[in-house]
Amino acid sequence: FIDLSTAIFERNAKAFLKMCTKIEKSSKSDQTMAVCNGLLLTNCINFLDVGLRVDAKMKLDEIAQDLNKNPYAIKKYIAPKIYSFGGTPNLRKLLLILAKCENNVVSGGRGSWLKFKVGVLGLL
Repeated sequence: FIDLSTAIFERNAKAFLKMCTKIEKSSKSDQTMAVCNGLLLTNCINFLDVGLRVDAKMKLDEIAQDLNKNPYAIKKYIAPKIYSFGGTPNLRKLLLILAKCENNVVSGGRGSWLKFKVGVLGLL
């Protein structure tokens, strides 16, 4: 799931589809919930926490202190990924996609994995 998350936040559609195929082949069950509630959701929420503070014009050192995170990680890893992903609007869209896919699984809907892939590809 780390590689999947990386592909999404780097907006690399080819790598995203490759990782989706690997995930599909690795399990016979639907992996939508594992992806939506796993590392991808955690990364998205962490990035959104930072992104909202950047949008509020906070300095990166202040953000690191406010969130109790390593300033180096914020400056060299998180902030650049937020910018390359399209900022907080795209992070919010990704969260909405994850929520819809999760809801689809919980409500017994069909094609959750396909909806996830189509939704994410629409962002990339």
